[in-house]
Amino acid sequence: MKNSPLRDNFPSRPPVPAEDVEQFCRHAMRGDVDGMAEMLVQHGRDILHRRDNINACALTWAAYGGYDDAVVSCLRKGRE
Repeated sequence: MKNSPLRDNFPSRPPVPAEDVEQFCRHAMRGDVDGMAEMLVQHGRDILHRRDNINACALTWAAYGGYDDAVVSCLRKGRE
């Protein structure tokens, strides 16, 4: 029997494609909480911590746009 690390025994999500990170950040730029929620279901919390092509995350864009609901959504999902 091969002795492998424990992490190899659990399935993991594939990495989030850059196009999806860009789309998630665009949802945050517009304050589209529903669009963000759909992508969170699809990709999980990993997408929250990814950065777009100018090195900004969704939380940054939501805060910059003044979208309180989107900011709160990012913060809540990030703590779960």
